Amino acid sequence: SRSTRSMTVFSILFVLWSIISSSSSLSSSSSYPHPGWDPSYYARFPNGVPSSMDYFPIGVWLQNASNAQGFKDIGINMYIGQAIHPSSFELQELKNAGMPVFTTPSPDVLSFPSGVWYGPNQPDEPDDAQPDGKGGYGPCIDPNAIIAQYNAWKKIDDTRPVYLSFGPAVSIVNMTARGVCTGKTSMYYYYQQGADILSYDIYPVNNHYPITVIGDGIDNLYVWSNYSKPVWTWIEAVNFNGGAPAGHPNEQDIYAEVWHALTHNLRGFGYFCHQFVPSFIEDACLKLPLFSSAITHINAKVNALARALNSPTILQTDPNSIQVVSQTSGVLLDVLTKMNATGYYFLTVNRNQNTAGSATFKLPAHLAANATVATVLFEGRTVPIEQGTFLDKFNSYDPHTYFISTAEQ
Repeated sequence: SRSTRSMTVFSILFVLWSIISSSSSLSSSSSYPHPGWDPSYYARFPNGVPSSMDYFPIGVWLQNASNAQGFKDIGINMYIGQAIHPSSFELQELKNAGMPVFTTPSPDVLSFPSGVWYGPNQPDEPDDAQPDGKGGYGPCIDPNAIIAQYNAWKKIDDTRPVYLSFGPAVSIVNMTARGVCTGKTSMYYYYQQGADILSYDIYPVNNHYPITVIGDGIDNLYVWSNYSKPVWTWIEAVNFNGGAPAGHPNEQDIYAEVWHALTHNLRGFGYFCHQFVPSFIEDACLKLPLFSSAITHINAKVNALARALNSPTILQTDPNSIQVVSQTSGVLLDVLTKMNATGYYFLTVNRNQNTAGSATFKLPAHLAANATVATVLFEGRTVPIEQGTFLDKFNSYDPHTYFISTAEQ
């Protein structure tokens, strides 16, 4: 059809533009390489997500307002989605807990005093095949419908960002969950025009995928939006369908997933906390100690790193980044270099499951000249730096976060 041909041509041109735009910014280490990675992006929406350097978005999906304080206590700072339009009473519960929400506008939402509603959320997973009301499935939602809804909301209120979350085919592009839309990745170039914040969900432990599927989807959304918008993701926080190994996902699994996502320049994330098997528990993240404890610990780490995570990224192609110079066969690392006025922050995670080993890292020349020690954050230890390099060990799914001060550099 004409529309299919035009989308294909658009896709080719868009990818070429993305490559040119990306290559022109690879050498930048004094500013954000891409707009979607800059927290000041949120400043264009004064009633939405804070643009503070000390704030990193951590959400939870589709939860009752009465549990807002409980989620706040374990480090969650926003609700995303509501099963029905929240009433003024529920909005007041959210406000009392200091828990803002992304939800579709309703008269109650639009008339409620500011401070609770961050903005609208588009239909969840519009890229998947949609229920047809007859027990089967029809096609995915037309991207033009998503764009039209976005424009309609912006006419009502353009001071808040619009949130859009896709399904797992963002990562596994030939996943048949999209029905007749399967493999049509060019549609995402249009979908992304209907949002200011992009997200998607995929759950490796519950569905027996490698952890790398999370980063693949993040990378795809950045490319499809030309790095112009922040990308978030959803993290599995419970064994929701009974398909995960006993005792999983555990804290190490969840920790590794979050750190793996962060190394792909993730700008926010949320937890999927519903358990369906053996019994339904909407707020399993709160009620099941295995998961509530894990989330509490991980959120504390992320919140402690917020200022670093919101600092400029130094791309691995930049000579000012910290480089992986060797890793043993049991280690396959994802890494991220961040820099601010205090020093370098280097996030790493071994994405290999059930294998361990070690890796050696090399500092950029200007940092290597005086650096003698790297502090391993959250672990109460340091590693020596000798001749500009340092070595550390990694267990299965093992994250390490290093800080190297530039106070004397």
